[in-house]
Amino acid sequence: MKNKSLAIIIVCILVLTSCIPTNNIEELAIITARGVDRIEDNRVETVLNVARFDPQTQNIFATVSGTGNTVKGAREDAGNRLNYELKEGQIDVELYGNEAAKQGIFPYIGGLIRDARVSDTMKLVISNTTAKEILEFELEQGIAIGEYLADLIEIEVDEGALPSSTLQDFTRRGATIGQDAALTLIDIKEDKPSIVGMAVLQDDRYVLEISTHEGFLLNLFLNQIRNTPIELTLPLEPFQEYIEKIGTTERERDERETFSIQLTGEHGNSKTKVKNLEELKFQTDIYLDLEIAEISQPISIKDKKASDLLEKEMEKKIQQQFEELLKKTQEVNADPFGFGKIYRANKEDGRITPEEWREKYPNINVEFNVNVKLMHTGTVQ
Repeated sequence: MKNKSLAIIIVCILVLTSCIPTNNIEELAIITARGVDRIEDNRVETVLNVARFDPQTQNIFATVSGTGNTVKGAREDAGNRLNYELKEGQIDVELYGNEAAKQGIFPYIGGLIRDARVSDTMKLVISNTTAKEILEFELEQGIAIGEYLADLIEIEVDEGALPSSTLQDFTRRGATIGQDAALTLIDIKEDKPSIVGMAVLQDDRYVLEISTHEGFLLNLFLNQIRNTPIELTLPLEPFQEYIEKIGTTERERDERETFSIQLTGEHGNSKTKVKNLEELKFQTDIYLDLEIAEISQPISIKDKKASDLLEKEMEKKIQQQFEELLKKTQEVNADPFGFGKIYRANKEDGRITPEEWREKYPNINVEFNVNVKLMHTGTVQ
């Protein structure tokens, strides 16, 4: 009986193994990045970056596009233009062109969520131009544009300079009433694709562009940061008595109104609470431990009064930046901070509809309290 059972198992293994389809890798084009654009007649154009392992080709990476009424139809059209079989690979980036993003990206996200082959860590990106212009950009031979963009984003996220914008992040925020998503924004800058900021979405529509620094502020609100580079521009007037006179003329000192300071955020986080539920009043406390890397003016901050003044001016600047960023998001009625989620958590019944929060968000009042602590001081030039 035991031998009979063993024989059945061996036969099953052989039969099942023979059912697995095989592919010759030289005949495949592996998709590594995908772009989606809206074109005339409300049709879809998809742009695919593919890797080919055909020894007859000089460059293993290529770009192909197709059009259709749906993304799937456009993909099939693109496949008809290749003499290779298209296969889904480890897709690093899904890129949405400006017009597609403004109309809404939910129709394209649904297919990704249902596809078991798609990784939750895929990066969702919005282009300030078309997806096609970005994905057809020619880099040095042997570099895939999808991998290049993914690496750019990964560096910024790892440093804490921008919040993560993966498929998993987007779907989690999309399922949360009272919080909108923000995705990495790409454009052609200095003759190459570059990160230019974040795209704030209202539900799934791109409604607001914010700068990379404002993306940092958003990340500081949402997450803890560590060892993050930060640059601020501060007024020079309060520091006149601490400016080293060596190497500068009096006229040069008088003409300068601001100075730049490069810092490292050794640690930073925020805490938000509701001060008055009925009056829609919130309080957000920001905590930052900073180390000075470079100052554009020879300012001596050995004196405690000077270092205290510097902390105070940085607190004022960052508070002002948070207030301006909040106002921008309220003007387009998109809440990437998630104040609606905090509001809902403090309600007795814990319920609020998306429509109710859209009515309330433009009228919320947030008191930002920024607490800066300089970890090391001295004369920095």
